[in-house]
Amino acid sequence: MTATVPTLDPTSFAVDLTAGSRLWGDARVASDTDDTASAPGQVVVGLRCPEPGTHEAHFSVALRGHEADAPVWITLMATTALVEAIRGDTGVAVWSVWPDSVVAPDGQVIAGAEAQGAGDTTTVRFHVVFGSDGIPFGPASAALEQYAAERPGVQSLVVEVLRAFERLYLRWSDFARVPGPSGLVADYASFCGSVKVEIEAGLRDGGLLIGTAEGVDTDGRLVVRSGGTITTLAPRHVSRVRPLAVLPS
Repeated sequence: MTATVPTLDPTSFAVDLTAGSRLWGDARVASDTDDTASAPGQVVVGLRCPEPGTHEAHFSVALRGHEADAPVWITLMATTALVEAIRGDTGVAVWSVWPDSVVAPDGQVIAGAEAQGAGDTTTVRFHVVFGSDGIPFGPASAALEQYAAERPGVQSLVVEVLRAFERLYLRWSDFARVPGPSGLVADYASFCGSVKVEIEAGLRDGGLLIGTAEGVDTDGRLVVRSGGTITTLAPRHVSRVRPLAVLPS
């Protein structure tokens, strides 16, 4: 298979993303060392090549400041947007894994997102791995090729991710940033491969928790039942979460 180097066109990217948008007012393509958005409404995207034959699209968005606990739900809606876009563009049944990862059907992490608040700005950072053939999934692209119905370009996929995020974010904002009434809890659960299944959670204190992830509460925390004990995990409590069940493909 001929290698394809992912590319981004600054002009068409800005036009495609900002036209008709209520959220994005400025979009630019940056160098691989300057891909952090700083002003609300700004989107910055760049490409990196962490190893031969593999590229990563790194893109960030800046939003106006939020309540202290909002970045948790913004992270969850960002991974939901990644799942929606990758499924829609490739036909691959990818899944989010709480709190910040997206995995292929074989469990390999292929994308992720994280929101962080600082002062009056919340920054959301996304990344998607692309292989030498220009489709998501990086080193495992050959093994996963059987799943892909389409092969989106990097630019197309980034635009679709950010459009999906905009829809989720604006709906959440329209409902006073309350996850339940906005439908965000249900949306997240429908695309999450680490709820209603057995999971293994590596804890930052060195412990290991194995149990059934019953769902995500209204604060974005993972609720895990282990034996007769219910444990509620915040992202800061865990180093990793791994579903023990085989994810549907």
